[in-house]
Amino acid sequence: MNYTFDQLSQTINQWLLLEDQGLIKILVASLLVNRLPDDPVWLIIVAPPGSAKTELLRGLKDLDKIYFISDLTEQTLLSGDRQNKNASLLHRIPDNSILILKDFSTVLSMNPEKQATILAQLREIYDGFFSKEFGTGESKKWRGKLGLIAAATSAIDKRWSVYQSLGERFIQYRPCLPDPFKVAKQAIDNTGKEEFLRSEINSAYTRFFSQDFGEAPALTAPFVENVIHLAAFTVRARSTVGRDGYSREIDFIPQPESPARLSKQLIGLAKGLALISGKYTNEDYQLIFKVGMDSIPQKRKAVILCLPYTPGASLAEIAAHIGYPTNTTRKTLEELCALKIIVRSGGGRGAREVWSLHPEVAAFFNQFSPDCTGGTL
Repeated sequence: MNYTFDQLSQTINQWLLLEDQGLIKILVASLLVNRLPDDPVWLIIVAPPGSAKTELLRGLKDLDKIYFISDLTEQTLLSGDRQNKNASLLHRIPDNSILILKDFSTVLSMNPEKQATILAQLREIYDGFFSKEFGTGESKKWRGKLGLIAAATSAIDKRWSVYQSLGERFIQYRPCLPDPFKVAKQAIDNTGKEEFLRSEINSAYTRFFSQDFGEAPALTAPFVENVIHLAAFTVRARSTVGRDGYSREIDFIPQPESPARLSKQLIGLAKGLALISGKYTNEDYQLIFKVGMDSIPQKRKAVILCLPYTPGASLAEIAAHIGYPTNTTRKTLEELCALKIIVRSGGGRGAREVWSLHPEVAAFFNQFSPDCTGGTL
C-alpha cells in the first residue's frame, strides 16, 4: 500500500486533536465496507459540538460517490416535482453512494409527523427498495444500495424512543474526548490555517481511498461467534421498554429485535477494519465491541459498565457512579431489570436493596469482552 492508514492518521492528527484514534479507523472502515457487495453499514458518530467530528467528515468531500446533505425533508429523497427531473436525490446519485449527514439530531427534533415520514423512508432505503406515491397520480421507485454516515450530539439519547424506530439500522460510535483546554488551544493554533488544514486532510483521504484494497480476509469462526454474542447482547440492552403515560410504571416489555441485522453490520465493519490492517486483530475486536456498547442508550451503558466493578451496588452508589439523580437512575435500573440485563435483590423488611449484572450477562462479559478473548480471533 503506497499510502498507509498510519500516514492518513498522522496527517489528520497534525491538525485535529483526537483523543480516540479508533474514531478515524471506524470512519475509514465504514467507508471501505460500503464499497463491498454487502448490505450497507450506517454509522452515527455521537459527540458534543466542537469535538472535530464535522471537520473529520468534511475531509471526505472530494471522494468519489460521497454526497453531503445538510437537511432532509419528505421530498429530498424522492420528489414529485414534475418540473425538475433532478429533484429526487436518489435518482441524482449513483448506486453504492454514501450520504454524509452532518447533524442527524435535526431529524430527531422535527415535528412528529414530518419526522415519522422521513424515518419510514430511511428504513425502506436501508433495505434497498423505496417506492413513493404522489398526489398527482405519479409513482416513483428506487432500488439500490446507499451508505450513510451521520454526526449527532448526545441529545440523541433524549429522543431514544423516536430513534429506536430506526436504530436497528444504525450502529454508533462515541469517541473518548480530549481535554477541553487542549481542544481550545488546538483551535487557536489553527486560526488562519483552516483552509490549508482542510486541504491537507482532503488530500490525505483522497490518496488513501484511491488505492485498491482488494477483498476482505476470510472470517475466523471464533471472531464470528464473538460478534454474534455481542450483537445478541446489544439488541437486548437497547430494546425499548414501554411505560404508562400517566403513572410512568413499566407496562410493556417487548421481545428484543433479532440480532441478525446487527450481526451483519458488525461483521461488515470488521471487514472494513481488516481491509485496513490486512487481517482480523484483537484491536479490531475491541473497536467492534465498543461500537456494540456505544449503540446502547448512554445511561443504560453507564450502568452496565459500572456493575462488573461494583457488584451488589445500591441505588445511591450507582447514581453517584454514573452522575445522574437517583430517580433517573432508578428508572434506568428498572428498565435493565425488565430486560434481564441486571437483577435486583434485597429491599424487603429493611434489607438493603442492591443491583448486580444478570448471571447470563456476567458470563457474557467474562467470555466475550475484549479483555477475555486473548489471542483467539
